[in-house]
Amino acid sequence: MGDAKAEKRGIFFGWWTVLASGIIGLWGFGSSSYSFGTLFKPLVDEFGWSRAEITAASSLRQIEGGVGGISSGWFTDKYGPRAMCLLGTFIAGLGYILMYYVNSLWSFYLVYGIIVALGFTISLSGNLDKAIADWFVKRRGLATGIFRVIVALQIVPPFVTWLIASYGWRQAFILMGLITWGIGIPLGWFCIKPKRPEYYGLLPDGAKIDGIKNKDKDSMIRLGQEYVAKEYGEVEYTISEAVRTRSFWTAVIINAIGSLAWPVITTHLIPFLTFSGMDEVSAAATLSFTVTMGFPGRLIGGALVDKLSVRRLKYVILLARCLTSLGFFLLAMTPDLSLIYISTLFFGLGNGLDIGAMGPIRTRFFGRKAYSTIMGAILLLTLPVSVSGPLYVAWVYDIGGGYRGSFTTMFIIYTVGILACFFFDPPKQKPKIVSDVEKIV
Repeated sequence: MGDAKAEKRGIFFGWWTVLASGIIGLWGFGSSSYSFGTLFKPLVDEFGWSRAEITAASSLRQIEGGVGGISSGWFTDKYGPRAMCLLGTFIAGLGYILMYYVNSLWSFYLVYGIIVALGFTISLSGNLDKAIADWFVKRRGLATGIFRVIVALQIVPPFVTWLIASYGWRQAFILMGLITWGIGIPLGWFCIKPKRPEYYGLLPDGAKIDGIKNKDKDSMIRLGQEYVAKEYGEVEYTISEAVRTRSFWTAVIINAIGSLAWPVITTHLIPFLTFSGMDEVSAAATLSFTVTMGFPGRLIGGALVDKLSVRRLKYVILLARCLTSLGFFLLAMTPDLSLIYISTLFFGLGNGLDIGAMGPIRTRFFGRKAYSTIMGAILLLTLPVSVSGPLYVAWVYDIGGGYRGSFTTMFIIYTVGILACFFFDPPKQKPKIVSDVEKIV
């Protein structure tokens, strides 16, 4: 077969994919998820809607993401991440512009909860992870960690807060739509390939093949499978094969418990802090600080997945969940804002470690081929939990319970759910590819 060695000339295209995906995700997640809390005050002031009514748009967005995630994942696996990135970016940008015309609760739900959500579900959720996972094996955790660190550079919520304060929320959304198009369309076109590197005569990680003359598509796909099997013993599962493993259903439970924490924080941290006396810009900056504190966790989580044996990966998630649980405890029990930055520090570190590790772990368990479909199925099955968390917190607040009681409930549920991490083992491996892969160095 020839020898495989690291490519020394030029920059491997996969790293451009990492950079572009990070920038797209930075704006996409930052403007839609992390900045949602900035909408509470202007919408309450103009329309008088309750927090539960506003939060329902975020929950509707999660429902749409969960229901559409599996079909979006299937289309990503079939047609490639570039097409989905471009399509989703166009829809999301259009949705932001349509926010200018929102004048009722139902139109808010339609535009923000469905159109904007659909766009970012298509372009972000699983799509960018798939683009990176296709191009890396040995360095997948590192590449994913760098991607998620860029996403965590959350200057976006303070920027969105400034846009709303300076231009009003309607004009701000028009600008946000134009920015979405200006970032996602050129980067998606030039820096995200439709297919794996094997289709372009390359191997994952930039490994170079010497001494092989025939680089047709079929030969390169087979060589890519062999390379992956050589490096990690990694094999590819279809969605039907994955759902028959205990690992898949354990991943569903772990993802469901994890989805309690972060949606609650991204939706309610800003209103919680303003309710406690902090001004809007400082509250948005605190949320950005929380996300930013995930930097080391995202890098460490990805690096650990690259280095650890597949059966020890569950301990990375266990550590992440313990840190997040401690953050919830401090947030629920602190009588004032004196420990808020310590609390958000633990949130950021735990969430960063979780995010940095979970995507590469799924690929280590199930392979690259059906990555987006499997991820979409997990998101769909965890949908009830991810939707109910923010809605429950908003409902408790609206009936006069404030935030601390619901935060305490979240802490208890989340802590008990940590037990599932001990059962997060890889599936029983399918037979490895039998070939002259051993000739690859």
